[in-house]
Parts: sequence; C-alpha cells; structure tokens
Amino acid sequence: MSNQFVTVEDTFDAAHTLPSHGPWKHGHGYRVAVTVNDVDTFSLPEALHDIVGELHLRDLDEMLTGSKEQSNLTTIAAWIMERLTLRFQRISRVEVWENEKTHGGVTRELR
Repeated sequence: MSNQFVTVEDTFDAAHTLPSHGPWKHGHGYRVAVTVNDVDTFSLPEALHDIVGELHLRDLDEMLTGSKEQSNLTTIAAWIMERLTLRFQRISRVEVWENEKTHGGVTRELR
C-alpha cells in the first residue's frame, strides 16, 4: 500500500537575532512547506496562510521563545506544526527555508 501525501507552501517575512552578530536584528523572507499524509486537505492552504500571517513582520525571538533564546528554523517549524496539528492530525513534516540553500524542519511519525 502506498502512502499519499500533499505538500502546501506559503511565505512570510520576519526578523530575529544571531548571537554571533550581537543584539542586532536581521530579517529573512521565509518559505514554509507543510506535508500532510492525507488527500482531504481542502482547508490546509488557508490554515497555513493564517498561521504564517501571525509571524509576518514580527520578531521571531519574542514571538516564539519569549526572548529566552534565539529562534531558528526548527523552532519556527515546531511552532507551525503545533498549531496546524490542532486542525490536521495527519501532518508529518514542516520545513522552513530562510534562503535558497538553507532550510530545516521537524517531522513526526504517524500511526
């Protein structure tokens, strides 16, 4: 039996800090891809757009970690996964790109 999946993408712009660069913020144009192991995903694009809209033009360190630590690609992906799995139980992967060559994410096993 084959596994069926659908991947939906969206984008947002946001800022964060890099400890090696001091306290100064810098920004990225992020791309997010969410993979769901289901074919009934009619409302997934809208849900993803709403969630990344919460991050758009925000300080990710404050938004995601409460300024306790630096945000990174995996904390962004985990934050998105946590919110989407409230509505879509079959989400298996969230990936976040900060540029064309660098991305990271989180996965979860589905049973």
